[in-house]
Amino acid sequence: MLPVGGPAWCTDLVSAPGTRPTHPRWFVVLVGIGIALAVAALALGVLAAFGVDRVNEFGALVVILLAALAGGVLSRVLVPKLPPLGRRPE
Repeated sequence: MLPVGGPAWCTDLVSAPGTRPTHPRWFVVLVGIGIALAVAALALGVLAAFGVDRVNEFGALVVILLAALAGGVLSRVLVPKLPPLGRRPE
């Protein structure tokens, strides 16, 4: 639940419960968008492989919603497993 009156844009670090934060929220959002685009492209490719020539508005909405849901869930699962952002040690 979001606190009332809090900042509209949060730049806090994101972490799994019980671990220390390692990644900013903008990074999690970008990873989620990338995964969602990949899932949508994969879904449309699978539909094309099964011989679907056209997708109506409802079908496109379903693909977009499922891709967004998968991107959000997978980004929250995968991002805490990535190494912390920053410069590599020299």
